[in-house]
Amino acid sequence: MAAIDRTYLKTWDQYTKLKQWVETLGTVTDDYGNRFDLSKWLIPRTEADFARLSKGDDLSVWSTPRYIDIWLIRNCPLDFIQDNLKEQYSGGWSKTALTGYNPTDQYTQILERRSVYDNYSRFGLGKTARMSIDYKVNYRFKDSRMVWWIDIMDLGWWYTKKTDTWNNETFDMRNQDGDSMSHKIFTGNLSRKKLLRWIRKWDLPLGTTVRITGEYDRYIMKEFTVKVLGPRTKHSRNNR
Repeated sequence: MAAIDRTYLKTWDQYTKLKQWVETLGTVTDDYGNRFDLSKWLIPRTEADFARLSKGDDLSVWSTPRYIDIWLIRNCPLDFIQDNLKEQYSGGWSKTALTGYNPTDQYTQILERRSVYDNYSRFGLGKTARMSIDYKVNYRFKDSRMVWWIDIMDLGWWYTKKTDTWNNETFDMRNQDGDSMSHKIFTGNLSRKKLLRWIRKWDLPLGTTVRITGEYDRYIMKEFTVKVLGPRTKHSRNNR
C-alpha cells in the first residue's frame, strides 16, 4: 500500500487528452510486476467543472500511489503530466544512503532506472535467519484457542495475503497491493521453532523488528518483539 500523490489539471483540454490516452491502455504491468488499470484511478470530471474554476485554480484528476507514478514517469507521453511528476519528485524522500545520487533529482533517477527502487535488493536471510526475543514468555500455551498476530514495527511494511509476502513501500515496489499492516499467522500453541519458521519463510532482512501479539477472546494476553539476526558465527551466543 504505497504513498498517494494527487495530480491537478487546469483545463478541460488537458483532462480530455489524459482520458483519451488512459482509455487506450487497458491493464498494464510495471517493471516490478504490479498490474493496474489507470482508467479506474481517473476521477470523473466534466467541462463544466473546469469552466467554474477561478483563474489560476486547478482540479485533482487522480490520486495515484508511488508505483503508478513511477510507471507514468517512464511511459506517459503527456507533457503536462510529466510537469506534475517533476514537481512531485524533485526531492524530499530520496534514500541517498542507497542510491548515492543527488536527492533533488529523483525524477531523473526514476526515469533512468537508477533510483532506490531499482537498486534495492532484499538481502533476505531466508533459512539462515536467527532471532532474539526481548521478553521471556511461556512460548507454549495449552489453550489451543489462542490467536497469534504478527506485524513489523519498522515503518513502511505491508502484508499481501495473495502472495504471503511482506514488502516495504519505502524501497520495494513489488507486490504493492498490500492488504494490511498485520497478519494472523495461526491459532493454537506457539513455540520458538514455529515462530522462527515463519520469519525465515518471509525472508525478512537483518535487523527487522517483528511484534507478536497473542489474543484470546479478543483480549491481548501476550505481546513481545523479535529482532531478526544474521547467520550464526563463532561469536554469536545462544540465539537460534
